[in-house]
Amino acid sequence: DEVCGCSCMRPRTSAACWIERMLSSPVELIAQCLLKMEQLEEFVELLMVGCRDFHGNPFALTCMLQVPGIAEIVMRSHHRRGGLRLGEQIFSTFAYLMVWIEGDGFFCDQAVRCLAKLLKADPDGDDRLLQLPC
Repeated sequence: DEVCGCSCMRPRTSAACWIERMLSSPVELIAQCLLKMEQLEEFVELLMVGCRDFHGNPFALTCMLQVPGIAEIVMRSHHRRGGLRLGEQIFSTFAYLMVWIEGDGFFCDQAVRCLAKLLKADPDGDDRLLQLPC
């Protein structure tokens, strides 16, 4: 079944579709609400996991990271999972998704824009990216 154009069968993947739709043309009020979330880092991490591990809509993650202020929060975050800070988790997630979603030029363009935004948000961002294990 389809609900408003979304046929995802899992709540996590359906949520990614709705987040992408909500943020594809961000409204200032939505951006302000996101920036005030007490658990924003955990929310971004759950969205990232939903896109990466459960094949949720990857544009939800790119839209989220393009909201003004989110990239800076992600790169300052000390929230860790599996030994990696949130910024490094997102770097590796985009590397994985660009391979998994091979041939989608629009996604690659959006992912590269997000990576550039993340790198600019932290003066040590390029070093952090280069220190990731291969």
